[in-house]
Amino acid sequence: MMLRYQEIGEVHKDFHRTMVKTLIYLRDKYGEDFLRAVARRMAHDVYRSIYEDLKRGETEQLQEFWEYFLHREGGSYTISMSYERVDLELNVQSCPVLAYLRKIGIPKKDIHVICDFTRMLNEALIEDTPFKAFLEFGENGCCQTICRR
Repeated sequence: MMLRYQEIGEVHKDFHRTMVKTLIYLRDKYGEDFLRAVARRMAHDVYRSIYEDLKRGETEQLQEFWEYFLHREGGSYTISMSYERVDLELNVQSCPVLAYLRKIGIPKKDIHVICDFTRMLNEALIEDTPFKAFLEFGENGCCQTICRR
């Protein structure tokens, strides 16, 4: 499969600082519901092909998306697939986003807005699909699970 969402060239990790600052601004100025609406628009419009695949019960493009960006940014992770109880599980032992934000001195309370937004994005990605999503945060990463309802 050809992943639709690919970026080439140098990795600009400072994108993550901008993203955190933007999410904090939106949350503080417009509220949590507005942030959830932004995540929903992103999931349904920007990541439309992943969302459409999930509505058809297909997780392969989401897996490819996770692998591409975590590998590209130097994350430490495992992805497992199962067609019994859990369809797709991403276990990030070392999240490149969290590591970069800590390195540049972003306070812990601010860093977690990106994690909260990831949860909102996942919730929007599984709307009207045969899946449910779980996200558990750890100190250096997270575990994201997509499984059948």
